[in-house]
Amino acid sequence: MGIIERLFKKTKETDKKLKLSLEYEEKYIKIILKIGDKIISLKDLKDEVDISSLSKSDIFEVDENGDTLLLDYDEIYSLDRSTLKLLKLPSFFPGIVYIDNKGYFGSSKVEFSYKISFCLDEYHIVNANYVESISSSERYILTKEQYDLIKLINQYNNDDSKNKEANEQYKMLNAIKDVSHKTNLLLNETIKKEDDLVLLENIELDFLESDEDYLEVVPQSSQLSEKQNKSLREAFKKANLSQNFYLLNIDNKKVKVVVNRELKDALKVVKSNEKISKKDFVKRESPIFEDIDSDIVEFNYGPRVIGLGYLNYRPSPAPNMSEMDWFTKEFPKIMTDTPITLKPEHLNYMQDKFNNLEEFEETELKFDLEGEEKKLFISKENLANEIKKLENSIKDITDYNKSKALNEIIELAEADNYSQDYIAYKGNYIKKFDKNVAEQYRDDLRAIEIEKREEKKNTTKEQEKVLIPKDNIERLDYIEDMEKITEEEVELPSSLRYSDGIELKEHQKEGLLRMQSLYKKSNVNGLLLCDDMGLGKTIQILSFLAWLKEKEALRPSLLIMPTSLITNWYDEKNIGEIQKFFLDDTFKVKILDGKKSRDEISELRNYDLVLTSYESLRINHKETGYIEWKVVVCDEAQKMKNPKTLLTTAVKTQNALFKIACSATPIENTVVDLWCLTDFVKPGLLETQKDFEKKYMKPLSASDINDEKRQEINNKLSDLLGEFYLRREKEKVLTSDFPKKIVIYDKIKPSSQQEDIIEKLKNTGKAALAIIQGMIMTCSHPQLVDRDVDEVPLGSEESLIEEAYKLEHIYTILTEVKKKNEKAIIFTKYKKMQKILWNVIKYWFDIEVGIVNGDADKASRRRILDDFRKKEGFNAIILSPEAAGVGLNIVEANHVIHYTRHWNPAKEEQATDRAYRIGQKKDVYVYYPIISNVEKIERDEYRSVDEWIRKQLEIDMTDSSPEEKLNRIIVKKKRMLKDFFLTCGGEFDDDMTKEFAAMSNEVGKDLSIEVIDNIDHMEFEKLAVVLLEKEFNSKYGLVTVKSGDKGIDGVIFSEKGNILIQTKHTKRLDSNAAGDLFRGEKFYSDELNKDFPKLIVFTSASKNNISEDIKQLEKMGKVEIYYREKVTELLNKYPTKITELVDRDKRYSIEDIKNYIIDRHI
Repeated sequence: MGIIERLFKKTKETDKKLKLSLEYEEKYIKIILKIGDKIISLKDLKDEVDISSLSKSDIFEVDENGDTLLLDYDEIYSLDRSTLKLLKLPSFFPGIVYIDNKGYFGSSKVEFSYKISFCLDEYHIVNANYVESISSSERYILTKEQYDLIKLINQYNNDDSKNKEANEQYKMLNAIKDVSHKTNLLLNETIKKEDDLVLLENIELDFLESDEDYLEVVPQSSQLSEKQNKSLREAFKKANLSQNFYLLNIDNKKVKVVVNRELKDALKVVKSNEKISKKDFVKRESPIFEDIDSDIVEFNYGPRVIGLGYLNYRPSPAPNMSEMDWFTKEFPKIMTDTPITLKPEHLNYMQDKFNNLEEFEETELKFDLEGEEKKLFISKENLANEIKKLENSIKDITDYNKSKALNEIIELAEADNYSQDYIAYKGNYIKKFDKNVAEQYRDDLRAIEIEKREEKKNTTKEQEKVLIPKDNIERLDYIEDMEKITEEEVELPSSLRYSDGIELKEHQKEGLLRMQSLYKKSNVNGLLLCDDMGLGKTIQILSFLAWLKEKEALRPSLLIMPTSLITNWYDEKNIGEIQKFFLDDTFKVKILDGKKSRDEISELRNYDLVLTSYESLRINHKETGYIEWKVVVCDEAQKMKNPKTLLTTAVKTQNALFKIACSATPIENTVVDLWCLTDFVKPGLLETQKDFEKKYMKPLSASDINDEKRQEINNKLSDLLGEFYLRREKEKVLTSDFPKKIVIYDKIKPSSQQEDIIEKLKNTGKAALAIIQGMIMTCSHPQLVDRDVDEVPLGSEESLIEEAYKLEHIYTILTEVKKKNEKAIIFTKYKKMQKILWNVIKYWFDIEVGIVNGDADKASRRRILDDFRKKEGFNAIILSPEAAGVGLNIVEANHVIHYTRHWNPAKEEQATDRAYRIGQKKDVYVYYPIISNVEKIERDEYRSVDEWIRKQLEIDMTDSSPEEKLNRIIVKKKRMLKDFFLTCGGEFDDDMTKEFAAMSNEVGKDLSIEVIDNIDHMEFEKLAVVLLEKEFNSKYGLVTVKSGDKGIDGVIFSEKGNILIQTKHTKRLDSNAAGDLFRGEKFYSDELNKDFPKLIVFTSASKNNISEDIKQLEKMGKVEIYYREKVTELLNKYPTKITELVDRDKRYSIEDIKNYIIDRHI
């Protein structure tokens, strides 16, 4: 109810009769209140109305005396109908407004005039929107559209800066035409005949290949359609000069495209430079780039971008088998001459018949068909099939995952007042359900569906079209100048925190000088910075960026990195590298995370540094591709090692001038990784991928390659990369005052229990992987090979120590550490070993140490590490090598114990470098306790890497232990790691089988079923994915992470139907595995928006040791079981090597899987 209505209502309830009269003044309508003929003040009505509420109204005002209501003319349109009626305001104007113009559009001053008329009477404006007939006393209020337009015309006519400007004339014309569609306007012939208008707010410049050496510069706009842009390019080409507008002819309809003064000036520059050499385009040397303001005109992506398109062809989606099987539109029927539709009430009857049948017997079934009895004879086998069909058609309400289906089922139930035991719906029978539960479930599904639609707005588009680069894979389409640099004196930035003792070390100055020299030669250039971990790559890059800032040549620049490293670079709590090394306000920084709009991305031009993750760049790459980045830095650049993924494409399609790829391990799998990174920083340097593979990858993969040939290839690559890459090793560049790395080998005899187990393993004749894994685990501790016991009970410490002398030796090492009041890191990948170490350290020193492995979430990991760093004095922490990945800095510890070795020497070195890096103040001791055939403990100490490697390779391997053989292989790889082109990071190669050749006659053969008993559950998960990938002819098999996998151990995407796998490395299988699968299936289907028609339990249990419950689930088609005997068949059908398991090093989280699907267009 409006204020005026309340006022009338109040006075009606008394003997006072309120009347209103209006006075139309220049700015207000004054509302005068009367009782009878007497004018009264609002104050006199204070008992009837709250005057303060009137004064607070958004519509009415109260005069300064508090006597009278005032109504602004503009506020009339805010009043409801009942209030308008009570106030007795004039009606809205029913006539027309005639619009005329004076002057020629685009060439002189143009003014607009208007006449207001109704029924041949002309009206004039009395006040604002209040009009009165010239010939009578008829009065009206203009409609809002008419009034707004008249105000706009008056403002325009009174502003010479607008009415003399062509773009503003057309803007006004466009506004008039828009209003003419909404209210009664009459336009003169000139205005009426004007073509459809498009007022351009932005222009993008595209560069089309003209000939071998030149590109043609053409304008286009996102405001125009593809046809309109094509026509604009033709009109622009024909025009002699830059114009105020361009007339387009689209399907016999004329469209006038109007540009403002700034765009006209920009197009004038384009008109004078319609062709540009490819060389100048790459270097950005042309008036096109120098004289045009990038805030006004956008350059349509960088020189490497072909355009928008598909990264590769996508296969047609596989049929949705899950929906077909579960939600078939046919009710289950027994097919006879008259089909019999089966119903839930038939189920018990049919099962009783089945249970009383012997094998191969038949039985008679009787059904009532509309009052007639139908009989048929059926075999036990066929009856089982019919029962299964009927069982599969009986569903719970929660078996449906679409809100639309839920709604239809609920409506059917409501129609029967929820009286039926089953609801027949689209070929299925839905069990009776609670109304409230079903409605809540439906609402939950709706909420999830809405959320998914929102997510699709952010992600699905990127799956459709992406920026396509000149990829240099088959043909060298994009190349940059290869001019040699001249190194001068390094120029240090003034913004380093020199007063806080921050100074660049000599090798860091060398790195800065290399970047400066490359930049001075050409700002379109790049560097592959591959220094050892811990040499301060970050401060070198930031110093270069600070130097550019001082030259006003930095903004905007883009830094791309794994999400976990963003806070290492920049942290709002002032603990990032930027804040640590540089003065406040050196850089204006913005973090780009999540999907952003085009306008939000455009704002990034106003920042010096934009930090983002690879994932955020991937989903925003089309928008960020419009920005000309002065520098693009990729930290941990090995993330983009695959040339064909969307992530790599997103990086390479950025419009980058200077490019830096930063990685201590530029080769993780093959030398193609190196090609891909180099193709980013210096495209063309290593030719095409095809040529590169032929010249380098193929020879390196040859079975007869020796170290001499490897070195030759290494030298060729090193010479070819030349000044465009830089790699330094800590041992060679750090000065004598930097802490030393002392490598200590302790040889320890095995316990009798270890010797017995190792001997038994040697003589089993089992597969190589089983033997090797079993012996290495035994060398760590005999308990690791007992897979039936996962827990390590407190109170068992003494027996644990007695069983492994190596464990006992850890006490000796830690006691030495404690005497020095220092800290130690202990590395082992086995979780059970981590628990054993935790128990014995608690037993020895009465301290509870932290454990960081894949089970620790980000918050727990940070808390454990922070506690370790802050605690004064002696302490230890247990880490898995995988947890010691990028961004982890633990210089508070200076003792590193590799209790169990990692197959990959690069990862082992990465683990050591968590402590041995710049920032370390003490010498670092690296311990390798190794089981050896010695009588007493022997210690070898090395103070240089070269000495360590050389001495270890000279050792006679006769009668060596499993750990000594493993050490030999790792040290060989460490030697190759020093010449990093030669190391391809694999977990296992032929050297492994050669070193262990003396242990088993079956080493190197294909895996057999016996492997199941000796590999751990993590390897068993890999085995399942490898074998089922082959069985279902798929290239897309993934092993999931151990923590948060929702009961799913493997995922396979296949045209035969997507698969979820639950593995059970056990002697007996119960139905719990199926429960994990069912729960996981819902989660993975929802999260990945994929159907998984195949749910597989993969087990080492034999068929006879599987519970009846899960067998029944398999009969019903709910799961498929690959038990021991079927796994044996798979191994015989698909010979599988050890390497195929060990190479499956990567485990995928749900977010990793999402990115995997997008990158490969699955």
